[in-house]
Amino acid sequence: MKLEVGKTVIGSEEDCEELFSFEIQVRPDEKNEWSESFAFELSHDLAFEFTIPYGYQYRIKEADYSGDGYHTTINADGENMKNSLVYEGTMLESQRVEYINEKIDAVGAASESNNTPHSQFVFWGIGICIVLIVGRLLKKRKLE
Repeated sequence: MKLEVGKTVIGSEEDCEELFSFEIQVRPDEKNEWSESFAFELSHDLAFEFTIPYGYQYRIKEADYSGDGYHTTINADGENMKNSLVYEGTMLESQRVEYINEKIDAVGAASESNNTPHSQFVFWGIGICIVLIVGRLLKKRKLE
């Protein structure tokens, strides 16, 4: 049976090129220990496919990137698990587990592109400063 682990990154183009580290472990059932971890990396819009026997249990874990400003959601079996890094399941049919990392800037807004609300505030702030400077220069000229 096929288990596909996918990655989606919501953020800037640079964020989408970043590699994210994962580990997967399997075991035949609860009576057995987890296997050694197999490590792999994914970036935006990529997936890794595993062949796992029917009935085997698996555990997928993504490294913690919250310190880099990412919030992680796992989408599997129609469920969205926010702020979770580990997903466990049993292979009863082929399936896809999607890890979604959303980059949150210091203000708390998602930085989905270079044209985010945050960058628009910066643009407007610069524009207002220019208007104020020009206004002061004109006022000085009138006073002279």
